[in-house]
Amino acid sequence: MAAEPLYFGVWDYVVFSAMLCVSAGIGVYYACTGGKQSTQREFLVADQSMPTLPVMMSLLASFISAITVLAAPAEVYSNGTMFWFFAVSGSFSMVLVARLFVPTFYNLGLTSTYEYLEIRFSKTVRLICTVLFVVNMLVYMGLVLYTPSLALNAVTGLTLWGAVLGMGLVCTFYTALGGMKAVMWTDTFQVVVMVAGFLAVIIQGTIEAGGPARVWELNRQGQRLEFFNFDPDPRVRHTTWNILVGGTFFRCSMYAVNQAQVQRYLSCPSIKKAQHALYWNIPGLVFFILFAVLSGMVMYARYCDCDPKTMGYISSPDQVPGWSTIFVKSFIRLIQWLKKQQVSLQFQYMLQDISSKETALTMRLTLFYLQMMPYFVMDILGKFPGMPGLFTACVFSGALSTMSSGLNALAAVALDDFAKPCFPNLSDEMYTWISKGLAILFGLLTILMAFIASNLGPVFSAVISLFGMIGGPILGIFVLGMMFPCANRWGGLFGLLFSLFISLWIGMGKVVWPMSGWKPPISVDGCSAELPVNVTANFTTSPAMPTSTARYITTTTPTGPTVDQYYPPESALYELSYVYLGAVATVSCVIMGLLVSFLTGSQDPKEVDPRLIVPFYDSVFCCLPESWLRWLRCGVRHGEGEKAAVDIEMAATGGEPSPNAEGTKTQNGCDGHSPAECENGTSSEPLPNDKETKLQNGCDSHSPTTCENGLKI
Repeated sequence: MAAEPLYFGVWDYVVFSAMLCVSAGIGVYYACTGGKQSTQREFLVADQSMPTLPVMMSLLASFISAITVLAAPAEVYSNGTMFWFFAVSGSFSMVLVARLFVPTFYNLGLTSTYEYLEIRFSKTVRLICTVLFVVNMLVYMGLVLYTPSLALNAVTGLTLWGAVLGMGLVCTFYTALGGMKAVMWTDTFQVVVMVAGFLAVIIQGTIEAGGPARVWELNRQGQRLEFFNFDPDPRVRHTTWNILVGGTFFRCSMYAVNQAQVQRYLSCPSIKKAQHALYWNIPGLVFFILFAVLSGMVMYARYCDCDPKTMGYISSPDQVPGWSTIFVKSFIRLIQWLKKQQVSLQFQYMLQDISSKETALTMRLTLFYLQMMPYFVMDILGKFPGMPGLFTACVFSGALSTMSSGLNALAAVALDDFAKPCFPNLSDEMYTWISKGLAILFGLLTILMAFIASNLGPVFSAVISLFGMIGGPILGIFVLGMMFPCANRWGGLFGLLFSLFISLWIGMGKVVWPMSGWKPPISVDGCSAELPVNVTANFTTSPAMPTSTARYITTTTPTGPTVDQYYPPESALYELSYVYLGAVATVSCVIMGLLVSFLTGSQDPKEVDPRLIVPFYDSVFCCLPESWLRWLRCGVRHGEGEKAAVDIEMAATGGEPSPNAEGTKTQNGCDGHSPAECENGTSSEPLPNDKETKLQNGCDSHSPTTCENGLKI
């Protein structure tokens, strides 16, 4: 194991550049063929003509990203193989999404997923969720853009932000040029590259470790092997229970209601093909997670007795950047001022503890080994020309696929939720140009967010915590609307706000008052070089503090003036495993939403359009007698098709069906304007802009649904 810097060779740059050129070339191809991306339908949903394979590969690639390629093996190296159980929870969530959510969104045929919330609840709920989605995706894409750029910087010496700019501009170019077709076929190519990169690492790493049996034995000795952990303690980082529950909610927040994924379902010619794409996504997800676990295992087998991070071989750790120093100094000045003002001692301790977080947080971040994977690749594959370039292409493929999917989704949401209400009478061609302009704008914003993403903490935990803090409440409001017909507009609004408050409170609390848990040991016993000074530094324990209802935990830190860490009485919530964040947010939204609905007068289920409600009990308890199912449906008339919808419209308009009632699409019969094929009597919905499919009851299709009737608000 070499401690000196390792860099790319000529063939590495050739392989990496080839990946970027092919990705850009696919965008150029679809910009010059077919309809040349001249309509909204083609640019945003690929004319609803995409076959199952590219949709499946795109679903897989969109959220595998560089996070899985880089951070998941580091997670296994650092914390063990319990990470594998995300494959189980992910598979379970795919089935739920295919059975419950895909039919609902597909039959409604809405361009923006969040238009459902205005139809079901109110315009306010829709706008809140739209803003949350935009913020969520921009931060997430910034993070996955920054992560591989950091890896490339570590192994090649290329300027970090030069890599961010280069990759961001290439992705923005082919996404804006080729639309959804380019995004999906580029994703398909990039999945192949990711598979090749993982296999190269696993095979060569296993060979150099001495074979599969040796890899297994070294991981067993290092306490890395853990495949089931039935500990019910919710504070444990990874257990069977928290991954099964929290992981399912996490995946559902991405695959069930995220615009980037729903848009892919709408690009399929039928509901069945959209469901098949999800089902075929399951083995792909399982294989990628297993690839990540195996990569982490062979990495540990390589460095089990000489951790390169502890030895300082990794030169650019993902540490707390300069802004935190300013933050710390500001708090120190505040504490000094408070002492002069004789403020309570307990409050001083709390602020002083926060101000001392730079050292503790830096230590926590450096243990994450973000750059372990690229260092490992250069260590074992550096002698093979082109192989490090293949792995770097693998990492960048994950980032490009996620970013391109996100840009297309953000363009669709911004067009439908913001541009069309402001400019309702433009032509389809003009809306298409606006969509492309929005894709470019969001691409530039993503590059900007990458600079901010460099300040996020441990990468994998940060991503799941982000989706938990924002994705959890969004999933909760959709679950409330789709599965509880009694929920009304006030329940939806207050449930969403309460859930957002709870998730942000817990999420931010985990950052300010981080809890340390047990980790498997690391070793440097096999290293020949001397340990760097920062590893051999003396450690001291700080003196005790006054007792109170709050907690003060004595910590061991590098030499220097320190104090015990202050933990507020509610800090037990912050010990909750990060995996549970999404589940807590979703459940809190549903509970508060139902409570407020009952207090303000529940929605009459018979007045709710059955197309807005998921036939949950029909899918889960399909063997029950019809009389039981009728009671469980709470009066929602599933399966009565167009008649139920027309009756509701007549009641809402004083006995007269709305102008669109006659043209409202149901699941029976095919629309002649859609190229989609009919399968088993289930039709593919036409372009989301068609008035008949909007459930607008007379509203202009180019503006948000704002009709004041019983179906809407």
